[in-house]
Amino acid sequence: MSIRMANPAIVCSHTVKGVSKVHSELLKAKLFKDFYELWPLKFQCKTNGVTQV
Repeated sequence: MSIRMANPAIVCSHTVKGVSKVHSELLKAKLFKDFYELWPLKFQCKTNGVTQV
């Protein structure tokens, strides 16, 4: 049996952060589409570790 460790990490995490906008869109559209449909607010884009709040 094989477990993708990213899957339980997404379930247990408060947020999922993409490194760039392109990376974030890839996560939402392909890699973790099912999770994105369940929890769209978890997925965020944080570029270069610098964000304005």
